[in-house]
Formats: sequence, C-alpha cells, structure tokens
Amino acid sequence: MNQTKEMTSKAYFGVSDVAIVILSMDEEERFYFEYVTPSFTTFFNCNLNNLIGSNVFDIFPALPKDLYLMAKNAVINGAKEEYFVSDQILQEPIRITCYQSEPGYCTCFLERYSDYEREYELRLRSFAFQSLVEEASNVVIWYKKKTKKARFHKIDSLFWNLQFLEDDFIRQIVSENIVHPQSKNHFLKLVRLAYNKKQASGDIKLKNNKGNYIYVNIHLYYREEDNPDFSTLMIMIKNIQKEKMEAARIKRMAERDRLTDLYNRGAIEDIITKCLNKNRTKCEKVGVIIIDMDNFRDANNYYGHLYGDKVLIEYSKELAKIFPEETTYIGRTGGDEFLVFLTDVKTDEEVIDKMKQIIKINHKLLVLPHKEFQISTSIGASVANRSETDFSSLFMNADIALYKVKNQGGNSFALYNETDEANRSVEINEKVLERVKPYNPIFLSPYSKLFPQMRKKVNRLLFQMASAFSFQRIYLVNKDNYLEQIWHEPEVTNLVINFDSIGIHELLQEKKMIFYPDIKNNYPTIDEIAKAQGIKSSVLIALFDQDNYLGYIGCNDCRNVREFTENDLKSLGYFAGILAILIQKEE
Repeated sequence: MNQTKEMTSKAYFGVSDVAIVILSMDEEERFYFEYVTPSFTTFFNCNLNNLIGSNVFDIFPALPKDLYLMAKNAVINGAKEEYFVSDQILQEPIRITCYQSEPGYCTCFLERYSDYEREYELRLRSFAFQSLVEEASNVVIWYKKKTKKARFHKIDSLFWNLQFLEDDFIRQIVSENIVHPQSKNHFLKLVRLAYNKKQASGDIKLKNNKGNYIYVNIHLYYREEDNPDFSTLMIMIKNIQKEKMEAARIKRMAERDRLTDLYNRGAIEDIITKCLNKNRTKCEKVGVIIIDMDNFRDANNYYGHLYGDKVLIEYSKELAKIFPEETTYIGRTGGDEFLVFLTDVKTDEEVIDKMKQIIKINHKLLVLPHKEFQISTSIGASVANRSETDFSSLFMNADIALYKVKNQGGNSFALYNETDEANRSVEINEKVLERVKPYNPIFLSPYSKLFPQMRKKVNRLLFQMASAFSFQRIYLVNKDNYLEQIWHEPEVTNLVINFDSIGIHELLQEKKMIFYPDIKNNYPTIDEIAKAQGIKSSVLIALFDQDNYLGYIGCNDCRNVREFTENDLKSLGYFAGILAILIQKEE
C-alpha cells in the first residue's frame, strides 16, 4: 500500500491518490478513453497503451450501470455528478467526480475513498486539485512532447476553437499570435523551464475565442516517463483579466493626479529613480524640465477654481502633445507645477526646442482680459549623463535654472549650467520682487524691527515659499520671539503657535530645522493647539547670518499630512538663506 501511494503521488503532481480520465461519447452513447493519467493504471493495474481509444465497457465490462448513467448525464446535460463505488472490479472504495469538460466529453476524477476524509485538507490546499476541480475559467492542456499532440480539458469556452488547432500546439499558438507578441519570449522561456525544472509559472497575454488578448496565469508541469511517448507537459491556464484590470486601476489611482491624469509627484520621482538605477551603466543623456505657471494662483482666485481646473487640464493635454510617451514621463508635482522626465536626450538643443514649444502654449490657453492676472510660464531644465546623476541632482539643477528665470521676471526658460548655481546664492533681484504683486498680503508686526521698505520684499519671499511648497500659512519670528511678519491664505487663521515656553530657539540653533513630530515630543499638548489652528504638517527653519542666529520661519500645511523630501529641505534652506540676507542687509 505504501508503495502504491508513493507511485500515485508522483504520478499526479503531488496530489495523493488521484487519477484523471477523459472520456468521449459517440452518437450511439458509447464511451471511449481519450486520456488517462499514469496514476489510473496504478489504480487498476492495467496497460496504458491498451486504454486510449478503447471502449470503456470493453475494458471494464462489469462497471455499474449507475456509473454509465452518471457519465451520460454529465456529457448531455452538463451536470456535475458524484459516485461512490466498491466492488470486485475496483477492489476498494473509490469516489468518482464526473462533469462535462466540453461538448461530447467528460472528465472524471477518481480518489481513494478510504483516504478521502484524512486527505481532505491537503487536497483542498493543493493547487492542482483546486485548479482542476474547483476554480472556474480554466483550460487544462496535456501536451505530449514527442508527438506534439495536445489534449484539452475546458471548464468554459473562454479560449480557442479546437477544430482549428494543429498537432504541434506549442508552435501554433506562438506562430499564429494566440500568445501576444510581447508575451512570446516569456511563454517559450516558461516551457523550456518546465522541461528542465519540471514546473514553471507566470502571467502572459493570450487571445480568447473572441479575438481579444486577455491576461492569464499559466502553470506548467512536466511529467517525464520512461517511455518518451507518454512524457507529458500539463499546462493549466486561468483567466486573471479581471484581477489584472482591477490591480491596474488601483495602481493608476495611486500614481495619477486625479485632475490632469498626469503622474503625481511621488510617482514621477519613483519613475525617475528606478529608471536611473536600472540603467546606470548606459551613457545616454537624460533630462528634467520643471514648469511653473506664473501668477496662476492670482488668476485662479479671481476667475474661480473651475476656470483654474480647466486651464490645468487643457495645459496638461498640450504638454502631452509635445512629449511622446515612448521616451518621456510627465507629472504634476504641485498646484501649478509640472515636471517632465526625458529618458533619451540626444543634444541640449533638443531640450531647448522643447522648452520653446512649451512657452508657445501660453498664447493658446493663458491669454486673459485682465493684465494683472496674466498667466505665463517659467521653465528650468537640466541635462546629465544617465550613469553620472541621480534624481536629486537632476531636480536641483533644473530648479536652479528655474530660479534664474524667475529672478529675471519669468515667462521664459533656461538650461542649467554650473555658473547658475554660483550666482543663485549671491544675487537677489529686488526689482523683480518689488514689481510682482503679492497675493493677499497680510502683515502682523506689532514689534517689528524691520524697516518698512523691506516688508513688501519679505512678504513676497514668504509668498514664493508658500507657493512653491503649497503652504497655507508662513510666518517670520525673530530671536526675541516677536512675530515679525505673516502671510496666509484667506480661509486660514492668522493665529500662530507661541513656542517660547518649550525653548524652541535653543532647539533650532542646534538642529537648524525641526518638524511637527519633534515639537510634539517636547510639547505633548501641541496637538490641541495645532488642531485649533488647522495645522496638519509644520516645519520650522532657523535663520542664520553666518553663525548669528536671527530667528525662524514657520511653515504650516493646513490641508495635508506630508513628508518632506531631501529636495524640499534643500530648497527651504535656500529660501531661508535669502531671507536672512534680506533682513541682515537692512539691519
């Protein structure tokens, strides 16, 4: 008995004591063996060569009539039948499950009933048992390696019309594009792997009986017999189209901006990082273009958010026309900011030409009747060898070029060069700051030590910081803990948390920059105050003139809980440096 169990376990892919039989029924309702697993011969101690094509009752004339009626009912009516039998022919109790596999055919599963209860949980967990018996939308194929003939067991009519299949099944489904062209190499690799390793699995796209490609999961098991005529490759095919489509939908929702359907900030950063890491040995050039819409927020508030949304949607469509999907990725990284990643840059002139095309979009979409709300675009770009850069460097260099454009009045473009970075930390174009109208300026300076002429410039810089990082409130506190200046959106309160009691200035001089969780650790009751003031995320940035501590900038996000990237922190630190220069210049 132990020897028999070992043979049957090997005979059918790890499912103990199971045999499979496929029968065909002719017009006179006689049944013939079409296929049997080797484990069937172990059950009944018969010769496999004598079975195929033989009449069932010629081989087993003493089979019960009920078993014949069960098979007939399964073929004609498509019913699933179960039968338990034990007599002199079968020698021991056998459980038979029979159902129609396709018109004119039925498939029978035979299990030793004496082991049924004991092995129930094992069989239920077994992939083969679940796939062949319990799961819908399956096709199972037995493919003989030597003769190249295929036998099918079909639970539904999802796949191909069998009358058009040739003997060499593997060759035909590849040559006739039953396997999607993009899946051919993967499918053939799985077949070779199964022949060498006995099993393989993967997801590919196959053509269904309607001519449409769908996703399927295939499991391949290879059973090599001493007689090569019976060496068989078993292929289980399961339709996973719905699962794939749902996974793709969820993935798209996580990666895409809902308004424009462009990649969101997190997704575009991941794409760039993965692309650079994947091909670091290649010497091709890549590029990043940062696009910022000047004065968009003013126009959005004046004309209404529906107008603003429409502009962003149409602007995104125009961007997509400029950049082909094969070599570029486009993301919306902020309210009015976009980022384009170029995976294959031939020359710098190519990037410059693209930026010129972007500028032309302004004339299509952004011409408004009120000049004070006129929208334009500022563009900065950087190009580098793929193997010599990373996301942070690409983004920072493009941001430096963007700053250069902003500093010269906007509505233009620039490609990064090393001199830009040196000039950026030294020059502050005060004329630009003065001629741009601040958005909703609100000043609170009861103890202000700033000269009056500086207020507008500082307020503009605070507004630029708020715009760049989507803060709804941003303020300046000096080292004596006096609130010097504040900018905030109309719907956000102008109340500011007083951190003096927790030694915030000492903490900032040590850490230079601290976040809401750090503050909470030192001041547990901060949650109540933050909630009252609508704060979801906050960062405090120290202001220094060389080693001289001047105070800090407080930045509040009242809409989202956020994590700040390394690039965010570098840019925030840069803004703080400019603000410190402005303050110290007048003092």
